[in-house]
Amino acid sequence: MKRRPNLRILAISTVIGVVVYFLTGSALIVAGVVVDSILLSFLDRTGLSLLSALSWISLPYLIMADPGSQETGLCIGRVEKVLARSLIPGFFQSGYRYKWFSVERPFCIELDKLKNFNTVILGSSGYGKSSLAKLILSKLDVDYIVFDLHGEYTDLKGKRIDVASNGINPLSLFGRSPKQRSIEISMMLKSIFNLGNIQTMDLSNLIIEGYQEKGIYDEDERSWILSPPTFRDLILLLERKKRASLNSADLSRWGSIEPYLRFLDSNVFNGSEDISKIIEGKTILDFSRISISNIKYVLMETILTSILGTMYTQKYGSLRRLVVIDEAPFLLEKESGEIMAERLFAEGRKFGYGFVMISQYSSKLEKMINNASLVMVMGMKEPNEVNYISRLLGDRSYESERVIYETVTGLERGMIMTRDITVNDIIVVRLHQG
Repeated sequence: MKRRPNLRILAISTVIGVVVYFLTGSALIVAGVVVDSILLSFLDRTGLSLLSALSWISLPYLIMADPGSQETGLCIGRVEKVLARSLIPGFFQSGYRYKWFSVERPFCIELDKLKNFNTVILGSSGYGKSSLAKLILSKLDVDYIVFDLHGEYTDLKGKRIDVASNGINPLSLFGRSPKQRSIEISMMLKSIFNLGNIQTMDLSNLIIEGYQEKGIYDEDERSWILSPPTFRDLILLLERKKRASLNSADLSRWGSIEPYLRFLDSNVFNGSEDISKIIEGKTILDFSRISISNIKYVLMETILTSILGTMYTQKYGSLRRLVVIDEAPFLLEKESGEIMAERLFAEGRKFGYGFVMISQYSSKLEKMINNASLVMVMGMKEPNEVNYISRLLGDRSYESERVIYETVTGLERGMIMTRDITVNDIIVVRLHQG
């Protein structure tokens, strides 16, 4: 090394340092250029110093270049910040600490590259969960079905079906055998009314007899297209069985399921509408006029059964239909509904179906979350929910969980926190205005 530095090298490096600062805005990188230049100026290696100084431009540029700057796929907002470990440990802190870094890039989702098309949206009331679902639907050129429990999707394009005024028969087969469908219906009613095993078995047998009275037999698939019985038909069959009972035990058995069938003897269930035609195209199913929760539940599960049957008709590589279920815990709180939802989430991808579950609470959604490609979190206030979300997104790091916890409670309406699965980063996104 020389005793005196090469001033020409220092001058060139100074110019490069200024350029680096304007490109990156990073004092740390500029400091690297300066230290590097001072050392090389004593070595009097002009070519090496120039190459070394330029590397402080090229390397940060390659690292900081935004690979997602082009808006392709489903673009619903802009990323404002990303959670990452700080390169400099905190004061008196031995390990790395997590912090938010400001960024500016589109938030776009390449749906066909995901493991499935399923999404879970979580957030407290009033933060825009339904608005987010509508934004997603408006950006996609696919058919959709929205289960609108409270009339919140009135401004969404598509045909609006008042479920209360369309006769939907839960005893329809939807391509299943009479025996299979009778088991599904009896298990659904067991979940709703907490029926015992014997009551459930008697109900299943009664439904099979109801199909047979309509000429529908398990072994004759040609008969499956005939009109199915209704709950009113089952009540008439039950009354005949009560009159034919030979002892009080049989009479008591049939009498124990009679109240539930009479409860279901509603005009809502006595129609002959073809559900597959009702849900064609872009459809919003309005449940807001149905005040009795058990009737609302039977209709929901019946329509989902029809969707499941339609889904199996054709395999599809890309997304062809999205199903949005608002207030998801209403469906998942029943055992049969939870089984149905798990099946739809697990099998929808290969048939081109995606499912969106929306809820204020994570309760009952853990299995759905584990089988969803996207989990979008909006503002939350309830401590247990925020704790759960922090653990879910925090990747088992106490530091990151703490930062996520603080951020989720302060998210504004129209903002989401999610994981960018392309780079596995936690990000905060400001959604586009609908």
